[in-house]
Amino acid sequence: MTLNIFCRVKSITDHVIRARLRQHITELETECDKIRDETETEAETTVSTHTPAKAGAGYEVNIPQ
Repeated sequence: MTLNIFCRVKSITDHVIRARLRQHITELETECDKIRDETETEAETTVSTHTPAKAGAGYEVNIPQ
């Protein structure tokens, strides 16, 4: 009987742990998406503010490869 109770407690504990892990993973994915969006926006802003209006019009454009 003790083993049966232990197995039930372990099963419930495992279920709770999995649920919490899923919640943490979802929160981390959300944070990653926010950071990715911010980074992409910053990169687009940097490119648009540092790209000359007319390439070759007195500007040298270095594109890293």
